[in-house]
Amino acid sequence: MKYFKTDGIRGIFGPNDLSVELILKLGYSFDIFKENKVLIGYDTRYSSKIILEALKYALIIAGKRVIDYGVISTPCLEFLTKRKKTIGIMITASHNDFSYNGLKIISRGHKIDNVQKEMLEKRMEESHKPQKIGSYQKVACPKSYFHFFDKIKIKKKYKIVFDLANGSMCFLSFYLKKRFKNAIIINDEPNGFNINDECGSLHPELARKVMLDNNYDLAASFDGDGDRLIISLKNGKILNGDLMLYFFATELKRRKKLKENKVIYSIIANRGITKALEEEGIRVKLVNVGDENISKEIKAGVSLLGGEKSGHLIFSKKYNYSCALTSILKFLSLLNDEAIIRLNTLNEYYEVSKNYEQLKMPNRLLHHLRRIVKSGYVNIRQSGTERLYRLVLMSPRNEEIIEALSFLEKWNIKKN
Repeated sequence: MKYFKTDGIRGIFGPNDLSVELILKLGYSFDIFKENKVLIGYDTRYSSKIILEALKYALIIAGKRVIDYGVISTPCLEFLTKRKKTIGIMITASHNDFSYNGLKIISRGHKIDNVQKEMLEKRMEESHKPQKIGSYQKVACPKSYFHFFDKIKIKKKYKIVFDLANGSMCFLSFYLKKRFKNAIIINDEPNGFNINDECGSLHPELARKVMLDNNYDLAASFDGDGDRLIISLKNGKILNGDLMLYFFATELKRRKKLKENKVIYSIIANRGITKALEEEGIRVKLVNVGDENISKEIKAGVSLLGGEKSGHLIFSKKYNYSCALTSILKFLSLLNDEAIIRLNTLNEYYEVSKNYEQLKMPNRLLHHLRRIVKSGYVNIRQSGTERLYRLVLMSPRNEEIIEALSFLEKWNIKKN
């Protein structure tokens, strides 16, 4: 596709990438949707309000009633579009730094599918004539949004550090303070330029240090738009999405609440973890990277549990999107000492992930690396959100990883 990537339209905000002209084109093209209301939410980047103004203008010209919810999380907008049976646009670049921004198009709780994306792209290349003029309204997030979270009961009182990544989750700081009286909340002062800046889910070691320094029970690190979670335990162990899924799958199975004893992972899941699940009688289905692919499987009824390493977790067919607040509350509701022991003794494969702006002859490189990492897994893919190649190596034998990294270094020198 020309404009849409893995997770919507995304790029560096400015004339050469994510331009105002492109944003206007998108807004005008919303006349293909029959829904009159368009809900908008955005994260805390300096460019989000600029993009909002362009979208407002274009959507009103397209005859739409624009409802502006201000700074909210992506899962909050997904919830609202489902509840109100309409479409929405989330202005965010998720985990990327402030220079990026993007637009996630959501229809009734779900990101639009490829057919709808292609329809939008086609319409974006056409000329537009306004049929009628729409309207604009700014509203607050309804209190009903929080009722779902209140229903998740936590028996034990935990002392928690929350890292809000100076992003969308800052709109929930009041709820976290209300729910967790002793909570320490960090990175909750966004200035437009500090979103994800060495904090949040990409840098969980920051919240981990605050947790250890204050002798707290655990730390929860969110990303810029509030759909990813990484947890740090009291003993210092950091739980990514793969490990959290293992926790949820095993705990739900023990409670006989795991549908068909099946869980959905992405193809870059740690094979030591998926192997351990299968040994416990839990079947694992692997899908391509991207929470949309997890969501499709859950929507199809394959399982009610899925996620990926980055911290996207999905628990429900009804609300089959990733919500970091849901994830941490459900984690706390199931947490117990035996589960922590299992997490600490789990035999993960050795794993290395690397990003490259350029990678010469990636297909040939992949072939060579797979010959070296015979007992593990190798993946090279182009990022759907950044101009990068992402490489993953994993194996039960560390010597295979070391040999593969040595070969990779020589390959880059030779080819560059």
